[in-house]
Amino acid sequence: MQDKNAMSVMIDRAFADLQSGDIQSARSLCDQVMQISPAHADALHLFGLIVAAENDTAKATEWIERAIAIDPNEPIYRLNIAALYAKLKNPDCVADHLRAAAGLAPNDANIRLRLASALLRLEEFESAAEAFEIAHHLEPNNVKALLGAVKAKLSAGALDDAYSTAMVAREKWPSNVAVLKTVCGAAIHLRKWQSLYETAAVWRQINPADKDAHRCLASAYAEMLDVKKARDAFKPIIDAASPQPADLVTYARYCLLAFDYDEAGHALDQAQKLAPQMSELKYAQARYNLFLGDLAKSEQYCREAIGLDPANPLCYAHMATITKGNIEDELFSVMQNMADDDSNPLASRATLYLSVGAVLHERKDFSGAMQAFDRGNELNRELIRIEKIEYDRNKAEENRRRDIRFFAPSDSPINFAPGRAAPVFIIGAPRSGTTLMESILAAHPQVTGAGELEALPVIHDAAFRWAEEKNVKRFQDIPLEKLTAWREEYFSAWPNVEDAQYVVDKQPMNIRSIGLIKNLFPEAKLIHVRRNPIETCFSIYRHDFSKGWPFASSLSDTGHYYGEYARAMAHWHEVLQQDLLHVQYEDLVDNFERHARDIISHCGLEWSDNCMAFYEVKRPIRTFSSAQVRSPISKNKQRVMDQYGEMLTHLIEALKMAEVDLVSGAHIGSP
Repeated sequence: MQDKNAMSVMIDRAFADLQSGDIQSARSLCDQVMQISPAHADALHLFGLIVAAENDTAKATEWIERAIAIDPNEPIYRLNIAALYAKLKNPDCVADHLRAAAGLAPNDANIRLRLASALLRLEEFESAAEAFEIAHHLEPNNVKALLGAVKAKLSAGALDDAYSTAMVAREKWPSNVAVLKTVCGAAIHLRKWQSLYETAAVWRQINPADKDAHRCLASAYAEMLDVKKARDAFKPIIDAASPQPADLVTYARYCLLAFDYDEAGHALDQAQKLAPQMSELKYAQARYNLFLGDLAKSEQYCREAIGLDPANPLCYAHMATITKGNIEDELFSVMQNMADDDSNPLASRATLYLSVGAVLHERKDFSGAMQAFDRGNELNRELIRIEKIEYDRNKAEENRRRDIRFFAPSDSPINFAPGRAAPVFIIGAPRSGTTLMESILAAHPQVTGAGELEALPVIHDAAFRWAEEKNVKRFQDIPLEKLTAWREEYFSAWPNVEDAQYVVDKQPMNIRSIGLIKNLFPEAKLIHVRRNPIETCFSIYRHDFSKGWPFASSLSDTGHYYGEYARAMAHWHEVLQQDLLHVQYEDLVDNFERHARDIISHCGLEWSDNCMAFYEVKRPIRTFSSAQVRSPISKNKQRVMDQYGEMLTHLIEALKMAEVDLVSGAHIGSP
């Protein structure tokens, strides 16, 4: 008994010496114990720690393994040897010993945390999540345990569970930056943009100097299509000292989305000086030059981007756009492989498949093209399902009736104070010729083209919210000061119009706002362009519209949407008569000058020959048609029905069900 007590005292002294840095004394005491008892587990374990302190980690594990062989039920041996195996980069042994330690000390939260972290490194994500959750159960106020569980669940693909756990953490620690950052990460994975916005806004308020908070907030705004707020949320990062090239490129991307071309160009110039060979910069420069109309320079930058980073999927999609589907086999093969690669993000793969379809369409492989279009839209539908923004046919029908009822024009228009210029609203479905119409008008010296402004859809929704709060049933009953404020809000969204007499807005969502326009902008000119519905709908399906237009990922839903649009336009043509000019796209193409003159005359302008050469006018255009309208009109007589035939059956059936004329696109049924 005395020998045991003496050895215990010697072991305690040796451990104290080791902690104080007196390795020689610790080693001497351990030697004495092992001479008395060569199989003394504590002495063998401590000697292993001494050898580790002498930087012989591999030898140290051998000593502690001997201790474990003698006493396998001591958790501290397992913890210390796990730490040594971690230094030796042997994650399997680390996890094995931590599992054993957790079994020996099941109520020790720290051991569970260490085990969970080890399992995470081994990519045993489900087991890691379980270990983190046990640690949290044992120690409910341990933030790291709950956040670790979120990370493990995200890695395991249990996205909904990860998000729920993240929200539990946010409820418990609403001001903890690490928690807010984790919630933002989970929201991004699940594409919960409203949650990302709310969490990032709190994060930025708590720590306004944290650039990641600004990044997350800007990303939320962009995904919710509030691009000007995205730009403004990101700007503090650029205004800080020495912005990074990647941030300058991201800021330029937001500026492009917000039609702020001057600011985008300035940011890209700064990035060029700092990192001229960055692939993301070259890609952004390609996009910038596409919108400005320099197609050759856009293609050049895109090829440079691919050369710097052949794995950037968006570069290949851009090449398909800029070349109108005429790309070389080598690039096309890479594009196909990247679209098929499950490791690429869903959104990127969807865009790539649609681009693959565009190339095959140009190569007249219509069956292959349709397969690619279907696959791309299948992925888009999955994204739509994740974001819970599916197209609701009943709601679309109800909204059409509601818009017509609420925004019924007044018999006595309000005499507002004139604005800087008068708006021209081009009304039409996506891919119906609205960009061409804007280009004709914007070529006139007294007209500025503003593109697809977001302002009116915002005002439209704000009007309904205000009316609901105030229990107002008709737009006509809203007070003049409120209407005037909305007018000013819209005018403030215009670009620099200089001396222009008219400003063109071709936002496709303005279809629902014709009554609002007549009430709020009685001086406005309205032009409706309509195209063959099969051509229009299939063109929508072939392009990546699903983010803003969830119906676009389904041919039958697109046909239903077109029917609602046709019904609405039939109503407004009947109500507005000559105030709403109708232009049939096919007639415009066949007899361009005649109809172009009608369009200019409708706006009360003198004819300008510039309108005939609209494609020569240098101005920014940010739509899918930006490359097409840089060239003269092509009278393409090939019909998609001749090319795709029975592959469009679902679309044809939907259009017939919606009572749409299959040639003109007019509504031919009852209101």
